Parts: sequence; structure tokens; C-alpha cells
Amino acid sequence: MAAPGPLLIPSVVRWPATGAGGRLGRYGVLRAVCLGAACAAQQLPWFLAPFLIVGGYLVRRGETGHRSALAVVAPYTSIASLTWLLINAYFIIQDPKAWLSGLLLPLTQGAILHGQGATDIPYYLTAGSSRLDFYSYGSMLLELGLLAAFALFIKRLGPAATVLPWCAFYLATRSQDGYFLLMTPLWSAGHLGLWRIGSGPITVGPHASVWYVLLPPGKVYSVSVAEKPRIYLCAFTGTPMTISSVRLSPAHTTH
Repeated sequence: MAAPGPLLIPSVVRWPATGAGGRLGRYGVLRAVCLGAACAAQQLPWFLAPFLIVGGYLVRRGETGHRSALAVVAPYTSIASLTWLLINAYFIIQDPKAWLSGLLLPLTQGAILHGQGATDIPYYLTAGSSRLDFYSYGSMLLELGLLAAFALFIKRLGPAATVLPWCAFYLATRSQDGYFLLMTPLWSAGHLGLWRIGSGPITVGPHASVWYVLLPPGKVYSVSVAEKPRIYLCAFTGTPMTISSVRLSPAHTTH
């Protein structure tokens, strides 16, 4: 199957801006088309698509309300689904039964691949197992659990939208290293246009305190003060690997 990375990257770059202002817009349509085409190219994007749809709805709901959010997410999902269907139309017409069988093959083929994660337990720690199907069940349950956590804690987990779906493969029997390589470019692309510095030093010394002015990638999104939002600023360094975080007060944010 074709690698979905080039198609998924436009879908995840600045994904929280999809439908900003209550309008899907041409960029939102382009993201939906790319997502549908990626889902037609390989099954891996199926794990990511729910996070983009649910995340898009929650971001828009916080900005414009429930109805406006649905008015954006519904056409986004419809366009992605229609794109997926049009790409598959030829194969469906030729042999619908064979198409459906091939579509579900990753879930029904019963192949035991050399994966990484919990599936290594019967390989190396025990004498084997006759319950390998439960790894697949666990993987699907973990995916649903991650999606639920993502929806409940969107403010904290929103930036991890492209990372969380891959975690489900820790319990799968399928080899996760290949999926790791396919998803890695999305982790960088998903953060483009998020975390932009208006002013502040390039480097900060150990235990030092500095002031930064951070600018949004596009429009300034409104935040309801009545909801008492928790907004955190996180900073990361590669060498040495560190993370620093601080909760921002309303005085430090622009509404």
C-alpha cells in the first residue's frame, strides 16, 4: 500500500484552525480531501481520523458553540468520506465482496507478525499463548480509551493528536516500527504554526527567568473567562532533554 504521509501532512498542519470562525473554507476542504485520500491509501490514517474530527469539533465548540461546530465538522467529515468513497468506487463496482474482504483484511487475516510491545510477552517471557486475539481487542480498546481521554482533556492533549493514535499499537500484534516511521513526520507537521515567538531571547540559561510574547498562528481565538480555562505554557529542550511548564493567568493571555 502507498504511504499516507504526504497526504496526511496537509491534514494535520494547523489542524486546530480548520473551520475557524465557523466556516470550513477552502483550506478546510483541502484538509478533508487529503484525509479521505490518505484513508483510501492505507488503513493507518483510520486511527488518526477520529482524533482530527473529534478535536476539530471540540476546538470549534469552544469558539462558536455546539451548532456552529457541527456545521463545520459535518461537511468536513462528509467531504473526507466522499473522497475516500470516490477513490474506492472503481474497486467497489468491479467486485464489492472482494473489496470489502480486502478492506477488512488487517482485522480478519489472523496474521501473527513480530510486533513490539506487549505482544513480545508470549515471544520471550512465556512459553506462548493461545489468546493472541486479545492483543487486538486490547489495541482497539486502548484506541477508544485514548480518544475518550483526548476528548475529555482536549486542552492538555490537543497538541498530542498525532501521537496518541500510534500508542494503540503497543498492544497490537502488528509491527509498530513501520507505523512509527510513517507517523513521525506527522508529529512535526502537527505542531507547525502552533507553539510562534513574537519577542524573547533565543536561548535561556539554566534556572533563568525570561519574558516571551507568543503569537497565534492565525486569528486570535476567544476564551470565555467564565469557564476559568487552564492554559499552560510548556517549553522543551533537546540537549539536555528537559521540559518546563507554567500555568498562565488571564493577565498573561489575550482574549
